[in-house]
Amino acid sequence: MPIPVKSLIISWRTIALSLLLSVIVGFSAIGEPVGRVIEAAIGRAAWRPVSGDTVIVGVDDKTLQSLQDQEFSVANHARLIRAVDDAGAKRLFIDFSYYRRLTHPDYSKVAAAVRRMDDRVVLAVPAAKMTGSDVKVSYWPSQAMGDRAVRACICWEYEFWQVWRVPLAVIADGRHLPSFAALLADRPLDKPGLFLLDFSYDTSTITEYSAIDVLNGRVGRQQLAGKYVIFAPTNASSSDQHFLPGHEKLPGAYIHLIAGEALKRGNPVDIGFFPGLALTFAILLGALAARRGRWFAWAAFVTTSALIAAKIFLGLSLVSTQIGAACFLIAALSANVSRTRRRPAAQRENPVSGLPNFEALRSQAAFGSAT
Repeated sequence: MPIPVKSLIISWRTIALSLLLSVIVGFSAIGEPVGRVIEAAIGRAAWRPVSGDTVIVGVDDKTLQSLQDQEFSVANHARLIRAVDDAGAKRLFIDFSYYRRLTHPDYSKVAAAVRRMDDRVVLAVPAAKMTGSDVKVSYWPSQAMGDRAVRACICWEYEFWQVWRVPLAVIADGRHLPSFAALLADRPLDKPGLFLLDFSYDTSTITEYSAIDVLNGRVGRQQLAGKYVIFAPTNASSSDQHFLPGHEKLPGAYIHLIAGEALKRGNPVDIGFFPGLALTFAILLGALAARRGRWFAWAAFVTTSALIAAKIFLGLSLVSTQIGAACFLIAALSANVSRTRRRPAAQRENPVSGLPNFEALRSQAAFGSAT
């Protein structure tokens, strides 16, 4: 049975306009800051430890300080790749580009070390431009490294100068290309697409070894055997430093690692803004039908709290949702309900003093005697 028009606190026209504007907010990026604040809060309170299946071998500040020229040479790259191979690592992810070192005298040593690892090595493919899951590649790793070495994308999506979404796979120059994260989770055949990072991972639980310790033999088979190893720059002066919501700047290898950890737990799903908006509309419509402003205020408060709780819970289960549109609908309807409730009050009392006005006194019953 349809709800009578006059049984609602506000008009159907106002409700329809609020709903239309909320849908526009959902399709645009206007409502995204609401979700981003919640996700950043999750990152600030990060508590989930990583599994430890993947470790990082970083060219860190300690490594650079131990070298005379403070540069990790091409020859050292070749030595480290061989050392990781000899240590029995399950797979090595090389987060370096050798595009500008192709003519270096020691580059052939790097290529030989990579070929020696066969398909147990993954080479980084940087992106010059990323539009959704379509990527324009800056340059491909040299064929001198062999055809058996796996190529993978190291790109991700920025918003507000921070990394929020990482690809499962991309289309690069017409070619299907998995991401580092997908290969870290043993998912090389995922369809092209992006997923929201799980910001609940505590990056302090990530194990990182200094590259110089690997070269000197202090880190070897005991630490690396059977592990996925990411070889990457982690020093403070590296350009591969990125802001992660709720965290300070982190090396790119850390972001690859936590993205891979999330994918190991299941398939990420994005349900968008519509389910939250539809449920919110149904609840608030029922509250409007009750014709009690106080009940509507409580319904709006409880619905907002439920939306925030649902976003957090679903996000931790790899289900991303947007609540900006639903929150906008709550704000729009609440503002109209409040305005409607104030209008009769303003007709009965002075808004400044709170005393009854002439209209209110006129409506009161006569008192005294009439002669």
